[in-house]
Amino acid sequence: MPNSGGAGVILAAGASSRMGRPKALLPYGGTTFVDHLWRLLEQLPLAWKRVVTSPALPLDGYPCLVNPETERGPIGSLQLALRSGADRYPWLMVLAVDRPTIALSTLQALIDATRQPGELWVPSYQGRRGHPVVFGRACYPDLLAAPDHPGARWVVQRHVRTEVPVDDPAIFDQLDTPADLKAAGLSP
Repeated sequence: MPNSGGAGVILAAGASSRMGRPKALLPYGGTTFVDHLWRLLEQLPLAWKRVVTSPALPLDGYPCLVNPETERGPIGSLQLALRSGADRYPWLMVLAVDRPTIALSTLQALIDATRQPGELWVPSYQGRRGHPVVFGRACYPDLLAAPDHPGARWVVQRHVRTEVPVDDPAIFDQLDTPADLKAAGLSP
């Protein structure tokens, strides 16, 4: 049975300035980026899950945390999730809303990997690491203390990474601009 003791969070509080409109609400697969990712989380054995959004982007239909300090970047949202309950769980899967192309099998492989001892788990495809990252409890103090820049990267550099091989090149996808959408075959 997969480990069901973890948490999951979708970070959706960014300004989407390069996209020109909220990435969370962009269409994907007959729904939106945030809804697609939420549906993936719902298929996973997670004990706690939230969407972190901004005051400017109220999202109905999901348990949300509103980040009043969005200018701090993703680390501020991640810290908010930890302080709001995610820290009670042995690991936290962090999904960015601009990465909706990730395969469910990749997320499940990461969760399965948490059964083995580790500090953090990252997917890898053909020898390259990607996203999302699963942070173990050993990372929580550093996540809470991380500077706004480089944020979570500072934490990743300080902890032992366990690579989880997956057959999913979408671990490298990041849809930040209309050009990125077009390159991915999505409508800008």
